[in-house]
Amino acid sequence: IPYNTSAQLNAASGGPDTYSYEWTPAALLVDPNIQNPVTVNLTETTLFTVVVTNLTTLCQNTSQVNITVLDPVPTYTLTMSISGQGTTDPAAGPHVYNENTEVTITATPEQGWAFEKWIVNGTDNTSNPHVITMTEDFAVEAVFVQIPTFELTVSVVGEGTTDPAAGIHTYAQNTDVVLTATPSTGWLFEKWVINGDDITEDPYTLTITQNSTAEAVFVEESTNYTLTVQMVGEGTVTPEPGEHEYLSGTEVTLTATPATDFEFDKWTINGVDNTEPEVVITMTEDVLAIANFKPVSIVENQEISWKIFPNPVQDKLFVEINITNATGSIQIIDNRGQLVRNISVVNNDNVYEIETADLPKGVYYLRVNDGKKQYTKGFIKN
Repeated sequence: IPYNTSAQLNAASGGPDTYSYEWTPAALLVDPNIQNPVTVNLTETTLFTVVVTNLTTLCQNTSQVNITVLDPVPTYTLTMSISGQGTTDPAAGPHVYNENTEVTITATPEQGWAFEKWIVNGTDNTSNPHVITMTEDFAVEAVFVQIPTFELTVSVVGEGTTDPAAGIHTYAQNTDVVLTATPSTGWLFEKWVINGDDITEDPYTLTITQNSTAEAVFVEESTNYTLTVQMVGEGTVTPEPGEHEYLSGTEVTLTATPATDFEFDKWTINGVDNTEPEVVITMTEDVLAIANFKPVSIVENQEISWKIFPNPVQDKLFVEINITNATGSIQIIDNRGQLVRNISVVNNDNVYEIETADLPKGVYYLRVNDGKKQYTKGFIKN
């Protein structure tokens, strides 16, 4: 039998009668007075003798059996220890194994710690798990080292949220942190500024190897507004008449330049008058800008006297005029500077009747030319 193991002994029965059994050496048996006793763990070869007695006839019979014990298997001690914070399997302490037993040792670090190496009988080994064959006594130390931690500071520019939230967060070295930016309504994510570098990817994975900053930049959504430019009278404007699209917040310079015989009167911008020919507006809404030009006013010559009536007018306009020693013309000009009537006058006539029923409602200018100078009056057509 193997060294330091037990064996069961067996004695044959003599028949139907009652028998007693006496085994020796009794000290090596659990119960030496039964038919089939069990030995204690044996460490050497032993000869066992049994005496069987027939309790009816008192006849006896003796028999022997030799139990051969094999040589013992060598054993070795594996002593486990720990440096740092973590656990091992087998646990810290001594463990006995038979020769040539293969023992798998495993190291598990605590949170915030990392397994660095084994020191096996003075030799470093970084494999984990690691297998040791027990051919001698072994002293094994599991070495754990603390993982460095770093701070990640998250901040926001504009309106939106981040994950992780704005603030200071602590992570172990080499932790992968997924940064996610969510803009508020009316805002757009533009970029991350991470340790001074612009990154437009979102989400973005940052590996923590140092103290870091991550700034999420949000910008307002772009809104287009329409600038509608119109003219009354004759001249040029910049931008030219028509509709123009601009991003919200764009500054636009309006410039008005009158044509010959016209002068700039005013800008009317969303109903508000401005008499400067050059105006800067900021596009925060749709804008209607009207450049108003009017014919150049001429001081009435004292050599003539004239008047128009009625004013406002509907169907007929009367012009009473006294032009001496000359011929000329009467002209009606609309508010766009277009000539709509042209009537010749002579110095022997002093009242002129002009049909106005077909003229659209609005402001008009009546211009009298005596051949030398021009004289202008305004009137309204109802």
